Amino acid sequence: MLKRKLLLPLTLFMISLFFIPSAFAQTWEPLQEPYGIWQTCERTLWETINGDNYGNASWQIDVANFTGYHAEYYATEMSNYRLAWWHESSSKNFIIKQKFQINETHCFILWIWFKSYQTLWGAIYKNVVMMDITLSEEESCSFVGEYSVGGLNSYAVTDVWYNSSTQQLKVYLYHIADGYRDPEVCLDWSVNSTDLENITITQSIYHYGVGKFAGFMSDSIYQNEPYSPTIPETAERITHDIWHFINNLSNLIGQALPAWLRDWINSLGGYFEWLIGILAIVWNGVTLSVQFFPAIILFWFLDAIITSVHEGDLHPIGNCFMTIYNFARGVISTIVAIIGRIWDFITFWS
Repeated sequence: MLKRKLLLPLTLFMISLFFIPSAFAQTWEPLQEPYGIWQTCERTLWETINGDNYGNASWQIDVANFTGYHAEYYATEMSNYRLAWWHESSSKNFIIKQKFQINETHCFILWIWFKSYQTLWGAIYKNVVMMDITLSEEESCSFVGEYSVGGLNSYAVTDVWYNSSTQQLKVYLYHIADGYRDPEVCLDWSVNSTDLENITITQSIYHYGVGKFAGFMSDSIYQNEPYSPTIPETAERITHDIWHFINNLSNLIGQALPAWLRDWINSLGGYFEWLIGILAIVWNGVTLSVQFFPAIILFWFLDAIITSVHEGDLHPIGNCFMTIYNFARGVISTIVAIIGRIWDFITFWS
């Protein structure tokens, strides 16, 4: 009697296991073990070690009866620095690549690129995220927009779902900040439902550059049941900073100027842009040359010392010191004069 009581629930349990789709039991499998330098390298949790380093890793999953995918990508720490003071720019990069292989010939690839960078010797410093969608490995990315990112209120989002009524696979990549959605990167792709019966998703992560990145993601794969996400509406953000006010004021003044004057200002701006480009090239040459100054001065000293010993005269060493002294005094005097002119200009308007 006891055996009969146990037999019925056991049979029902075995039947229920038979009807559970095999895809639900599948998990992400490592396709490539973590390579390079990492503090933490999991599929959904990442942290690099501060420094100039790189690394990558990949995972893969086979999905049956695919109906949708949702993911959110967060950056919790982004930093970057220049290895030497004369370096004009530097960056730390973290890239998430998700490839959806629909069949043997068709796929689409999602790219999420977190970047901490600085240019103009640190004058410009940004932590941003960029996104794009490509239809092959060979297609070049044309990342649209740079969106400031950091913390839990600013993150990137992926939504993929199949619209059975139009037989289209819809893909949305967008950025959320303080509840507002920035313009998205989207794809509408005509596919048959049979193409989604068995797909493969491959996720790869890469990091390189100078600095540190830490972040995480959360995602869900939908099967069998239809998935229809709610995409937030875009909204203009209200800003109250001084630069926003100055930009609006300059636009207002520009609209009030005569057409010929606006054209003249635009052409003048083009000349200034060209001049700044030339100065940037010259400055890059100067900053690259500065790193050789210590070696040049050292060889100069050695030459002066050898000459003095050979000729039995201390004048070469004295001339060397006096030349360096006069050069340093001239540089300091120039800097002081520039600061004085700036101060005079400020006090003139005060």
